Parts: sequence; C-alpha cells; structure tokens
Amino acid sequence: AFNSEENKMIGSKCFAELMQEKYQKFFNINLDCIGNKDYTSLFVYSNESDASHLLSNDLIDHLLSTGIVPIMKSQGIYNSDQESFENGIALTTINNTQSSNIHTLEDVPDNIDTDYLGTLAEALGNYITKEMNAEEFFAHIPLENKNKETEMRSYGRQSFSKEEFEETFDCKLDFANEALSNILIWDYRPVIKVNDSPDEMKVKTLQDIRHLVIELDYDKNWEGPEVRLDCITYKKDDPYEMEIMQAELAGGGYREGDLPDPITIEDASYYISEGNENMISSFHENDEYFLWISARIIDLFKMEEEPTHEEVVERYQERLPVDYIEGVTELLLRHED
Repeated sequence: AFNSEENKMIGSKCFAELMQEKYQKFFNINLDCIGNKDYTSLFVYSNESDASHLLSNDLIDHLLSTGIVPIMKSQGIYNSDQESFENGIALTTINNTQSSNIHTLEDVPDNIDTDYLGTLAEALGNYITKEMNAEEFFAHIPLENKNKETEMRSYGRQSFSKEEFEETFDCKLDFANEALSNILIWDYRPVIKVNDSPDEMKVKTLQDIRHLVIELDYDKNWEGPEVRLDCITYKKDDPYEMEIMQAELAGGGYREGDLPDPITIEDASYYISEGNENMISSFHENDEYFLWISARIIDLFKMEEEPTHEEVVERYQERLPVDYIEGVTELLLRHED
C-alpha cells in the first residue's frame, strides 16, 4: 500500500519514479481492499501493457490451481496504485467501492476475513517465489504473438461508430438516433485461435460480446456523454460466467433474492442500486443468456445539492432512454445466429 492513493496516487507515482532510476523492468502487484467478508469474489485487473496481460493471465491460472476462483476484469473500472506503473495488476475483493462499506463507520476489523487473507497470501507468495516466469513477462511478449493454440482473455474498450458496429457484427441498430455518440465493446468473451497462425482468430459475433457500452449525448455542448448504458451478458451454461454475474451484481448493489423495490417506466420494471442511486438497472434473459443493463444519467452526479430519492426517480422517468434499452435487449438476446 502507498500513501495518498486517493490524492491522485501521489505515493505510488513517487515510488514508481524511484524504481525507474534503479531498475529497467519491474512489476507491481497491487493488493487493495482484500478480504472483506461481504465480498467473497477476487477480482484481477490488468494495466494495458502486454506484460501486464501475460502476468494477470498466468497468475489467474495459478490461483485457480489452488482453489481460489478469480474474476478477470479489464482495466478502467477499478482505479488504484497499479496505474502508476507501466506493468501492473490489481487484486481486490471490492468490485464497486460506492456500494461497499469502506470509508464508513462500518469499516471495522470484524469485517475482515483473516483466513482468506492467509490463504491468498500463501498462494501469491508461492507464485512469486516459485512459479512466476519473470523472464517471459519482462520480454513483453504480446498475447497475440503466442504460437500455440490457446484460450485468450480479450480486452475491450474498442470504439465503434454506428456504421462500423453494424458492418462488423452484421446487424442493424434501428433504435439508434442522433444522440448516439459512441459504442464501446468493453469486454469480449474468451476466444480461441483457430490454428497456429497468430493472425487468424475466430471471427467475433454478437454472442462474443460480454460487455457493451452505449454513450448518448443529447446536448452537444455537454462535455462527455449525458447517458451511459452498460449492457453485460452472462452465459447460463458457463459456471464461470455465473460466478462473475453474482459477484458483479453484488458489487453493483444488487443481492440475489433481495432486489430493491422496482419502479415502473413505460410498463417495464427498473431497479435503483442500493447505496448508489446514480445507477438504475433492468434484467432480461432468454434460454442461453442473462442480460444486465445499467444506466447512469450523468447530470445526477452534477446537481448542486444531493437529490432526494423522489427527485432521482423523477429524473429517471424523464430521462431514461427506454428505446435504447429495448433495442439493445432485442439485439443481444433475440439476434439470429
């Protein structure tokens, strides 16, 4: 841990600069908010470098061999000290700090799972001292240059215009209008190389998209998107994805079997996140997939005074882009194979 993590990560940035004076290549494995009893899933986040991707994948494989089931997340969702290093990853049991008890009066030692901390410390120590192939990682070998057939975890934040998305995935976004400012694929499902050639990958389809982001800008004078939709699918027959779903929903403030009271907008049910009223969600499914769509209306963050619950509900009823939510649901759950 470093001082001033929440003050623009001053401590870790200073340490990284000192390390660069002494070493040409080094890694940071950042442990942050580990062992909260209420959050039992371990999340692994990777920086953007090829070496970081390799390290996170290899560490995940090692942890799986010890019985610890980590969940891979692409960078950008959990910001912490690993970002001060070119080659860094983060491990945490907190997926959404806004719905956790950190920095509250409930953040007390009794909430720490010390047995879990011991198990993870032993597994991580054995990996670093006995299993980690540092030379391979230091070589910065890109994932796509591996020659053997292998499962690969894909990293998202791939941006598309409406036309590019329609052409790439052979579909029509008939629900889209002039407010659409950006389409992001934040995360794909793992894909398999079809042969030994690093350039020939399985062609991605709509079914391969795990996390799709839609950004809407109704007022072109606004800085950044006004509305953001996060659309995440989970494959029902994949136990790993079901584990991810439970952890991510809990991190978003939605506990299994204990959803908040719904609000009705255009005859559909939506759920405002407990502990984070800046997010409202709807849930959908077909025979193969669950779909979680969460919406954030950015001006709720920028109100001078904290709105009441009634004001939040009214704002969602006025501003929620139901046409986009219905369109994405149709796209991801009712597409033709």
